[in-house]
Amino acid sequence: MSLDNEYLKSLGSWFNSTVGFVIDTYHHLSKTQQIIVVVMVAVSALVLYLLYGIVKRKEKTAEVDVAVIGRIKNSIPYRKKIRTRSKLFENIIGHDNVKEILARSITRNLGIHWLLVGPPASARSMILMDIEDKVPGAIFVSGTRLNKEGLLELLRTQKPKFLLIDELDKCGPSTLNPLLTLCEHKRIVSTTKSDPFDIGLDTVILGTANYSDSLQSYFLSRFFVLHFPEYTEEEFLDICRVVLPKKERVGIRLAKYIGEKVWNDMENRDIRQAVRVAKLAKTKEDVDWTVEVLMKYGGG
Repeated sequence: MSLDNEYLKSLGSWFNSTVGFVIDTYHHLSKTQQIIVVVMVAVSALVLYLLYGIVKRKEKTAEVDVAVIGRIKNSIPYRKKIRTRSKLFENIIGHDNVKEILARSITRNLGIHWLLVGPPASARSMILMDIEDKVPGAIFVSGTRLNKEGLLELLRTQKPKFLLIDELDKCGPSTLNPLLTLCEHKRIVSTTKSDPFDIGLDTVILGTANYSDSLQSYFLSRFFVLHFPEYTEEEFLDICRVVLPKKERVGIRLAKYIGEKVWNDMENRDIRQAVRVAKLAKTKEDVDWTVEVLMKYGGG
């Protein structure tokens, strides 16, 4: 029982006792005293009536509020925010708006699927690997080695929160078919006689592709597709200054020099090419000789 009801019950008991006392002593009172007692009893009865109405209205309002809140909770899916191990994409140069919108989608757990399309060395794979490293429940796979059976087994056994498919455009249509049901209905289904199953699964897909032309329109309709431009020379050199010292332990000046040689002399826009040069050369003279050999015998 609520405090309001307890208080009302106490007042009711007091009123009943008072009325009983008045009845017993009424005939012994003077006319003036009788009038005063009648007025007091009437006022007390009115107060009790008003208090009773207030309490009942509060109870009814509370019942309505609980019912409404219950309907809201049941009708709107609850998604916990994702706590990353550190700030997403902080070491990836450029594409600031893309990084921001992806970070919002992932950390707020919005359930949106993304396809990142662009040329090689445009940071798409690095974005997926950063998610794998920092977001709990994320699994990275290569589309070049993926088939339908392996994909279904991975989804069924590991139940990833985020499935990161690099080079998704290299997958055949039959491999991608299970993702249609997963993206649309949050289910994975297998109808094989030996091992049929139908499992609910709340997995978000993030994929990369060099081109989206090979992917069917009904598949692309499940995704937000983001197109990545090539890096500018300034961005490329910034990446070299960040990546090469970390990966190959070269100085920042040498990292920039390697970037300039790869970009201008070799006319290559792939950061992986700069990393390979940094593996071979630890001085400017070594860089010059390495680039010269690669251009003469490897065509850059």
